[in-house]
Parts: sequence; C-alpha cells; structure tokens
Amino acid sequence: MCCEVTSGVRVTGECAPKIVLLAVMILLLPRTFLAQGSALSSNQFPVLNHDIYGLRLGEPVQVVLDRCAKEGIAVETISPQAPSDSALRYRFAGSLDRDATIKETTVIVERNQVSLIIIVMKDGSNAHYNEVESKLEKQFGKRGPPAKGMEIAKGMEMFMTLIDSHLACVFLFQREAASQESDSMLTLIYTYNPSLGLSTRAFARLIRRDFDGAIADCTAALEFDSKSLPAYGCRGLAHYYKTDFNGAIADFTVAIKLNPDEASTYVWRGDAHNEKQDFSRAVADYTRAIELDPKNGKAYAHRSLTRLNQGDLDAVIADSTKAIELVPNEFVAYYARIKARADLGDYAGEASDCTKAIELAPKDAELYNSRAWALYKTADYDKAMADANTAISLNPKMPNAYGTRGWIKFAKHDNKGAVADCRKAIELAPNSVEASWDSGLVHYISKEYEEAVADWEKTIRVAPTAKKDLDDWIKKARENARQGKIR
Repeated sequence: MCCEVTSGVRVTGECAPKIVLLAVMILLLPRTFLAQGSALSSNQFPVLNHDIYGLRLGEPVQVVLDRCAKEGIAVETISPQAPSDSALRYRFAGSLDRDATIKETTVIVERNQVSLIIIVMKDGSNAHYNEVESKLEKQFGKRGPPAKGMEIAKGMEMFMTLIDSHLACVFLFQREAASQESDSMLTLIYTYNPSLGLSTRAFARLIRRDFDGAIADCTAALEFDSKSLPAYGCRGLAHYYKTDFNGAIADFTVAIKLNPDEASTYVWRGDAHNEKQDFSRAVADYTRAIELDPKNGKAYAHRSLTRLNQGDLDAVIADSTKAIELVPNEFVAYYARIKARADLGDYAGEASDCTKAIELAPKDAELYNSRAWALYKTADYDKAMADANTAISLNPKMPNAYGTRGWIKFAKHDNKGAVADCRKAIELAPNSVEASWDSGLVHYISKEYEEAVADWEKTIRVAPTAKKDLDDWIKKARENARQGKIR
C-alpha cells in the first residue's frame, strides 16, 4: 500500500504515488453538456419536438407497437435476453414513415420508454444527415450547436480515434427527463450499424461518468456484433474508470486482437497495468504504442510515469521531455518530470516545470506545494511562502502544505510559526511519512535533538530518497546533542 503523497514534495522513491494515473485521467474526461444535472431542455432541439420517422424519444413503447400494428409495420423483438438494465430492443423493418433510404430502425426501450433510436441507413445515403444538419442550422445558425455541443463533437473524435471505428455521422441530443426514474440520456443516432449506435451512446454515457450505463450499452452492442471494436474499446474505458482494471485489461486485449495496429489501445491497457502496479507490462504496452506511433506523446508521458514508479529517473526525464516536445501541454509528462527532478535534486528545474503545470491546472494545490518546496530548497523563501499560502488557501486540509510552510517559516527564523504549522500537518495526517519528518523539526526547534534524529531516521527508513534532504539535519541534531551533553 503506498502512502498518500500526490506530488513531488519531500517524500519520494518508495513512497512516490503508485496509483496516480486514474485520478489524472478522470480529471481530463471531457466536461460536456452530458454531465449529470445539466440536461438541455427539449425546446433547444426542435428536432426532438416532432415525431422522428414515426417515433418519439421518451414515448411509451406500447404506443409505438400499437401504431405499428395498426399500420401493418413488422416489428421484431431483438434478443430475448435483456441486458442488465432490463432494456428491450425492437427492430422496425424500414422506417415508420416508409422512407426509402432507411434500411431499418432499431429502438432501445428502457423502463418502457423509447430511450434510443438508431436509424440504420442504406449504404451511401446522406439525405438524413443533411436534414438534421439543416434543422440544427436553422436553430443555431451556420456555426452549428452551441459551444457545449462542440465539446462532445471533440469527444467523439477522440473516441473514434481510440477505437478506429468508421461511424459516418452521429448526432446526440439530450432533454430533460420526465421523471427521476426515466433515463435522462435520450438519443437519436444515424449510422450504418446498430452496434455502432449503441457504442456511440455508451461513449456519451462514459463522458457523463455513467460508467454502468456505458457498460450496459457496450454489452448490448456486442450482442449485435461480437467483434465490435467500439464496444470493446468503450467498455474497457468504463471498466477502467470504475477501477475494474482486470475488466479493462480483458476488453482492451480483445480490442488489440481485433486491431493490433491501434496504438491508443495499447496506451489504455498500459494504464490499467500501471494502476495494478504491474509496471513491466505497462512499459511493454507503452513501448509497443510508440513503435506503432512514434509521435504518440501520451504513450511517452504515461511510460515516464510508470518508469517513475520503477525508480528509473533518467528514463523518466527522457520520456517526459519527449512527450512535452510532441505535446507541449501534456500534463502527465510535467507531473512525472516534476517528481523526477525533485528526486534528482534539480529544484530549479522542478520549480520551472511546476510553473508550466500550474498554467495547465491553476487550481491544483499540490502543484503550488511542490513549487513551494522547490523554491525553499533554492532559498527563495518569500516566493516559497507565497506558494505555500496559496496551496493552503486552495486546500485548507492538505497536511503537506502546512509541513512545507513550517519548514519555510523555520528558515525565516519564525520558530513559533514553524512549530504551529508542523503540528497542524501532524494533526491532519498523523500516520503519514511527512508526520515523522515534521515531528523531527518540532523536536529540533525544541532542542530535543535525539528525538529529532529518531523521527528523521524513521522517515528515511520508509522513504530512502528523503536521505539527501535530511542527512545534514541529522548531523546537526547529533552535533547539537553532543554539545549539549558536553555542557
């Protein structure tokens, strides 16, 4: 079990964060209009206010079936085995308005309401794309949907790159649910394959953090197509974000077998191995991704983080630097290089990287704390104090920041303030490695030198890389203890 240290501050090496990638990737999940609690009202998308090819999203399914029976339209119940959310699937031969360009319409029914309509078109038919685009253009102008709508378009681009799908065109809409029991994700999808349609909604659920819903849709998609790359790719991501890393690895492995030349899938499987602390397999996957795509900055960045966990600091610097060269705003690469430079004693370089990382994540208290410690080590105490204060203002319950500020105050000859901050840090995390580090300073200031030495030696036993920081203090404490005994 690793200790609770999440940035390059004081404690490194064996107590460096072993499970950090998941937190970073969750932070980077697209924040789209699909987030919980931010549903768009139906009148923002007039296309949802009318029957769509004879169907209405949210309509009771029995009404649809009765209308089909009345009009003599054949309806097929797809797969008698319903997925875990008790959804039913129906296939309508052609469209309910008998549009000649539609091959079939697949409807997903959840809680007795139409929740997903997949319009499966005949090959080469783009008429319906144009129709929906014209409706959107009429509502929003030629610029298309509002900015939040564009965010999901970017998310879809990321998804399509990951799974190498050939989704021709997708439109996703959401409206307010009629009640809390209704599925708030009501979607119309145009595609050439029902499985891709379900995988598309699965991705939409994924980016709104509905991981169980995403898994259910991917599982249903695999009933249509047992070799669906989108379904395995998206389900693997959902398992990953649910911290089911074995499930993620299993799905990514199938995706790799189906398409062994997709670099991104190796990166995701490497991430899952990394979270399991299986660092050798993680490095192997990242390396394979780089072989397939030498310009894959994410693969270099994530390999650098894994090599940090392995303690190969020179390799961390090389990989993270290459990642930043390829992707200048690659946050994970800066994070890894910050940690490596701290462990190597390159505090000026650490402070510089923290500054860039803060530009990317200006509300990250850990980054300010990291820079505060780096500036403290370069004797720039005033700037270090400002950063420590900022870290505490961003996260008043962060023990590391109080400990860091305690050492800065000690350097500025504010012994009383130093003791108060160190005691606060110990109070917030009494069992952490930093607690013994900070307790040592309290004993030192109180001229309890032997106790200080005992605390700092305890710190080094747990975190050997702290030795470079504490060796001189241990020598001073021992000398002071010896002088005290002589006197």
